[in-house]
Amino acid sequence: IALLSRRRTDILLVGMTEWLQGIFANPTEVEGRAAWYSLAFYLQTAAAAILDIDTTELDGGFRATKENDLTVGQAFLSDKLENGAGYCRWFGKPEHFQLLLDQAKSEEPEGLAELWMKEAHNHECDASCNTCLRDFHNLPYHGLLDWRLALDMARLATSSAAIIDLVSPWGQSKNPWSVLLQGNNAPVPATMQRLGYSEPINFGDLRGYVKRGGTVKKIWIECHPLWTKEHPSYCAAEKDANQRYRRYHVDPMNPFIALRRPADYV
Repeated sequence: IALLSRRRTDILLVGMTEWLQGIFANPTEVEGRAAWYSLAFYLQTAAAAILDIDTTELDGGFRATKENDLTVGQAFLSDKLENGAGYCRWFGKPEHFQLLLDQAKSEEPEGLAELWMKEAHNHECDASCNTCLRDFHNLPYHGLLDWRLALDMARLATSSAAIIDLVSPWGQSKNPWSVLLQGNNAPVPATMQRLGYSEPINFGDLRGYVKRGGTVKKIWIECHPLWTKEHPSYCAAEKDANQRYRRYHVDPMNPFIALRRPADYV
């Protein structure tokens, strides 16, 4: 049973057995739901590419469940056909499931990551588009889908040692998040400055934005959408900001929310 639609078919459930310190896709928060939906539709797109089938032959989505009193998410794929077409059962084998995760490697020739990280797409698509994750059938989720989040979730599923941040290179490729944060036309700094904040200022290993003038004493520090407030880099940056700007309130900000709901950072 998936999404309250009863159908006898095969379902592939995908969850995380281990999270890095300070990293978690919380399904009770918008960033967490976006991460799980993005992973689900990434898996659907990757599966269709590997099997050379249409994406409509598979359904994708996510569910929230409880593990040791903690709400966690799981992405799923299900065969569209009644009684299953065998696709999810085939990808349930470890060696075949690895093929799905390999699509998130930037060095994989003609893989999804290699295609999505090409300059033409990387600079034009700040969240999702018809070239990457969007199609007519996942229309209700378009506002949540983010191809960068999808790739980071797949990288986490591949290795618990994956570096999840906004700046570290992915092998020989530039971190795709950096396009949103660095450069003359980067949308996130431009948005923050239009809201009355300073140009980016370094706090520890991270960057932040300080409110200019007025009575509001606020600092927002750039963080990855999957980071929690317990992430070591954020904790160090927060401590640095508090020491340099007394009586300022410091909080994390991320490009996922900044591009969709900039008013949250007023």
